[in-house]
Amino acid sequence: MARVPDLVPVLRATQSEMLTVADLIRYRMQHERYIRRTGEAMLPTRHGEFRMIAYESEIDRASHVA
Repeated sequence: MARVPDLVPVLRATQSEMLTVADLIRYRMQHERYIRRTGEAMLPTRHGEFRMIAYESEIDRASHVA
């Protein structure tokens, strides 16, 4: 893994631009929709009420609860 100061000369020499992981995550969150929210419910417990949210993967159609 290279540090930014080590990459600057390489970027200049190749006339390239740098992309951070945060940039990639932000782009994917704005443009890709592989997970969709399918439901929500309140779950009462002895510790209080919890909100349950169900998601479905558009890729493998697997359901998940968070």
